[in-house]
Amino acid sequence: MRALKYGILILVILTGGFFSIGLIKPTVEFQTKVTAEKPLEYSFAIFSNPMFITDWMTGLKSITYISGIPYQVGNQWELAMDYNGDKYIFIQEITEFEIYNNFQFTLRNQKMHVDVRIDFEETDGKTTITTTNTFKGKSILWRSLFPFFIGSIQESTQADYDNLKALIEK
Repeated sequence: MRALKYGILILVILTGGFFSIGLIKPTVEFQTKVTAEKPLEYSFAIFSNPMFITDWMTGLKSITYISGIPYQVGNQWELAMDYNGDKYIFIQEITEFEIYNNFQFTLRNQKMHVDVRIDFEETDGKTTITTTNTFKGKSILWRSLFPFFIGSIQESTQADYDNLKALIEK
């Protein structure tokens, strides 16, 4: 009986510890960066052309227009994604857009809210693309899980932008 009480106590402590992660660190942020050997205007044109998005964004199965004027604040798209056999539907809404400078949007679904800022900078005819990604789970469970998965999400995001760099330089 004593072992059962200690077992339950340990389980309660571990569960409390796990969920406290989401309370202590409700958001997780990371950056990616690539430099393409092409001028800013060309790089931005490839990035912003929806016909190329499936060429560089891994897991994107479809993109569907919902509302608004393309590349204007408030414009919305539905993105159907597939990661390791798991299907996700996101609503993307543009929150800021300055041609040749930055592109900001939110992605949201039932489980998470993601803020993405993509900055473009030209130096010596090369374009540096820097992304800042901030993830927040919509429940304490998802907020507690993100710190464990963020490394693989960051690797996947970096791979997508490496693909974009290769597409720009092709």
